[in-house]
Amino acid sequence: MSEYLAAGLHWWRGAVALATITSLLGSALPAAAQQTSPRLRVAGNAFVAVIVEDLDTSVAWYERVFGAVEVNRFDNADRGVEVRLLSGQGLVVELLRLRDSAAVADRSHGLFKSGFHVDDLDAAYGWLRQHEVETVGEIFTDDALGARSVVFRDPEGNRLQLFEALSRDAEPDAATALRTDVSDIEALFEVDFAAAWRNRDVDAVAAIWAEDGDWSNVIGSRRIVAGRDQVRGVWDVGLGDRATSAELGIDVDVSHVRLLGPDHALADVLMHFAPSTDASLREAFVMVLARGAAGWRIVSARAARVPEDR
Repeated sequence: MSEYLAAGLHWWRGAVALATITSLLGSALPAAAQQTSPRLRVAGNAFVAVIVEDLDTSVAWYERVFGAVEVNRFDNADRGVEVRLLSGQGLVVELLRLRDSAAVADRSHGLFKSGFHVDDLDAAYGWLRQHEVETVGEIFTDDALGARSVVFRDPEGNRLQLFEALSRDAEPDAATALRTDVSDIEALFEVDFAAAWRNRDVDAVAAIWAEDGDWSNVIGSRRIVAGRDQVRGVWDVGLGDRATSAELGIDVDVSHVRLLGPDHALADVLMHFAPSTDASLREAFVMVLARGAAGWRIVSARAARVPEDR
């Protein structure tokens, strides 16, 4: 158990229990909480705890999106922990700022998403788009889970997912049937590629390409290399140019995914290589992907330097 949370554990158990009870009964909540009309109405009861960097911005975002309100707070300057407890309509959100916490981009293991059930996914998705909340792809259907779903992000990039149960007699239309969860594509780059790069594992980097995949750089030599072995050579040079572990830092962000069918997709990927202050070491990729027995793999990649003002 973290030393940050140990000091307030007994107090915090009581606070979470109180918030859960009041969110269910409503009568013990402040008047503002009872009057708030939730933007995304969670079906049933749910709890999520998120470590954030900007506590005030995150509190405002979760209040705006979920209609929850702050019901309690706990700060301990000596241990470097600040906590805000939000509650409303069956949802309890615990937001924490820890003095020594690391950014998500610096981790390759841990929780990837948190999810909630809603009764009307189309209405929830429409509200997210109308209010410019960042979504990851569109609504998709998962027949194995018997649910429709959509992924979106909070202000610090944490992934949240909404689910709506499928009606047993519902027949998805052709367009809905083509949609799939793009989180595995995100993980391919933001988790798998990033971890392989930091570990200086060229084979793992190359394995993300299809056997006949290619790579093209539209600047400099404008060369195109074809085949996984040739692509491996490109990244081998890239890793070899970074002599120290301090130069192996990388921040990968999948900004958009366009599904072209059940097994093909286009992805816009931004990679920012260490040192992070050097704008010239940012590259934007357009990736063409195909899904096979081994999962999503890169069929073709086109890279270009990102302008310094981006």
